[in-house]
Amino acid sequence: MFFYFSGLSSTNDALMLRQADVQRVLVNPTKIHLVQGFQRVALDSNAYNHFRHGITLDVMHYLEVAVSGNYVWVSAPDVIGDPEATYQNWMAARQWLQQNFRKPPVKMIPIWGWGTPKKYLDYYLQCSKIVGIGGLVMLMRQGKSEDLEEKAIAYQMLRQLKTLCQQYPQRFHIYGCNWTVALNHLRYLAYSADSSLAWDGARYGLIIHIRNGKLIRTPAWKLGFEGHREARCIVCARSIRRFMAQR
Repeated sequence: MFFYFSGLSSTNDALMLRQADVQRVLVNPTKIHLVQGFQRVALDSNAYNHFRHGITLDVMHYLEVAVSGNYVWVSAPDVIGDPEATYQNWMAARQWLQQNFRKPPVKMIPIWGWGTPKKYLDYYLQCSKIVGIGGLVMLMRQGKSEDLEEKAIAYQMLRQLKTLCQQYPQRFHIYGCNWTVALNHLRYLAYSADSSLAWDGARYGLIIHIRNGKLIRTPAWKLGFEGHREARCIVCARSIRRFMAQR
């Protein structure tokens, strides 16, 4: 699985990832200025931010940004919670690329929202080698909850997601895969994933590290780690990078 670090919000974030020797990042159009020094950059449409603030994505402007950079791939302009609008955006994006370029200058992956009708997923799988799966962030977070019911829901999702990845190996990019348990289960099944998991070092005072061949989260104080928040993030990012690079 190829892993892309997401959630960059400042030059300091980018510096921490470079200090951890990270090469792959996923950014949205408002953070393009942070990608200098990273070798493999993917572009996200920033759909979650639009969803949170009730903003409609300007699809044509996004496409112009998408073709103006040297991106490994770009996310299709999805609309969270609206699979039909997401599909229509995907069709419009494909048509725009075909009309304006003899050969599309960028690889664009369609996005299927978890829990939305499977007919959309079936269609995307027919027309794209890689399909993104979105709508998982909150479910992934429930996997880290102390609430047993929430955790049970997350594990049920993970079982279903793992089955889907087994059915279509190396066909999916998992958006917002911010749960170490999910990464442990999916790293040989999914094509790629992204997450802001490295920032847990600052958010929760945790260290993400490898133990017995698995990626785990441990409170920094339990490990006797006395570094500041930036140091914790760097250790987390380095551990994730090394773990995901294992074959």
